[in-house]
Amino acid sequence: GAEVAALSVYVRGGSRDEDPATVGAAHFMEHMFFQGTPRYPSSRAIDAPISERGGWINATTSWEGINFFATVPNDAFPIALDVIADILVNSLFDPEAVEKERRVVIEELNRNLSNPTAYAYETYAKTVFADHPARQLPAGDRDTVRSVTRETLLAFRDRFFRASNMVVAA
Repeated sequence: GAEVAALSVYVRGGSRDEDPATVGAAHFMEHMFFQGTPRYPSSRAIDAPISERGGWINATTSWEGINFFATVPNDAFPIALDVIADILVNSLFDPEAVEKERRVVIEELNRNLSNPTAYAYETYAKTVFADHPARQLPAGDRDTVRSVTRETLLAFRDRFFRASNMVVAA
């Protein structure tokens, strides 16, 4: 009897699983899943089938993993499932899109410099968790995001994005 449906695909593999030289690859990669597949060739094409039906799709990166999710009217659930499955299996990680999205991720990180709460938390985490993987913030690090390669993103994807490492909830 519900009027809406939600889908969540959680992938175990977040910022704490990264190499210190590539902190931010998980978050950066999360962005790249929304940049195009052969069937949905752009971020707009990925979003449109869901937003046109009154739903929304997004993803978040944490220390422990990446969560892809959509909420749609009940009758649009097959579409949400199709879109999320397609981006998880068929995302292209196009080199031009990598450079475009690199700028977006760096801008997100730069905004945190202007947010006293976010900046304080970043400083706190890097100090308190200095010798622990939690020092690697989910949003990433400006220096490593500037230098991370497409191959690094694909290696992270190949390591963590497999069925045995995912949980699907509907």
